[in-house]
Amino acid sequence: MNENTVTILSMLIGIVFLFQIYRQFNKYKQEHFAKEIQSEHFNKEEQIAYLIELIQANKNIVIFAVRQMSLLFVITFLLSRYFGDPTLFSRIGAIIVLVGLIYELELINLENKKGAVHKSIFSDDIQLKLDDIDLDHKYLVHGIIVVGTLIWAYGDIFILMLAS
Repeated sequence: MNENTVTILSMLIGIVFLFQIYRQFNKYKQEHFAKEIQSEHFNKEEQIAYLIELIQANKNIVIFAVRQMSLLFVITFLLSRYFGDPTLFSRIGAIIVLVGLIYELELINLENKKGAVHKSIFSDDIQLKLDDIDLDHKYLVHGIIVVGTLIWAYGDIFILMLAS
């Protein structure tokens, strides 16, 4: 298989996975858009419940992305080995970083929403629950970005080391 075919294959794989993740992310946004408009009229308990639901749903979408990225990782790793083209694997790192950055922006958006709900209405146990969910969420997103960057920078070297 020539280099152009492998490059096109790499692009197609990346686009398919990126589209799947985008579709799932868009579905999540649509589900929560109507509630977000109504949230201005929520009482204290409804605001807290909405915020917890929103953070948990966002975390679930990140977990979906991690699963997709893991599958993408395995597929491109195997294809790189099969075709003997280490750049196929390293190019996918850019897609992984892009997905991580999209979720990082969503984390910032969540922090803004969390800040909009005045912290004085949170009891200590609710604040701890929110902090735990946020911390797990941040680790997942930052992990996506770090792994994607390492693959992007050193993926081809890793494949070459395994081949020798």
